[in-house]
Amino acid sequence: MIPRLKVRYSYVYNKTLNKDIDIEMFNKLREKSIQFNELVEKYGNKVLKLIEKENEKWKDLEIPIYIVMARIKSFSDPLTINSRKNKKTMLLVLIHELIHVNTRKKFKVASAVHDFVVTPIFNKVIEQLNLKDFEEAFEEYYQFNKK
Repeated sequence: MIPRLKVRYSYVYNKTLNKDIDIEMFNKLREKSIQFNELVEKYGNKVLKLIEKENEKWKDLEIPIYIVMARIKSFSDPLTINSRKNKKTMLLVLIHELIHVNTRKKFKVASAVHDFVVTPIFNKVIEQLNLKDFEEAFEEYYQFNKK
């Protein structure tokens, strides 16, 4: 069964990751999260189906996606996406992290999961999504992943 994606934003979670966040910043994050949710609703089910087709069956009924404003890299447990100006870049990061969530294979070398699972599946999913007007988002995504 394909899980339901749920975009969430939490002041307490954000404050834990970023002591400098204030209520005004959090309100901006909330607006960004609502806009990002539109992309998640548009692409989410298709992305989840494509990942499952290329990898493993989903084990969760719902996957919460926490949006944060912090100086961190996004991560998969709990699924946390760092807010960016470009919500399309956030969608690419979400796809990347969803592949991590779906992968239960273990590797002795940390980078191997990217080489043998995440990157190949990411490329297949992106190819099948046929994303138009995502050129800038791809540039940002690949630039960030080089670091």
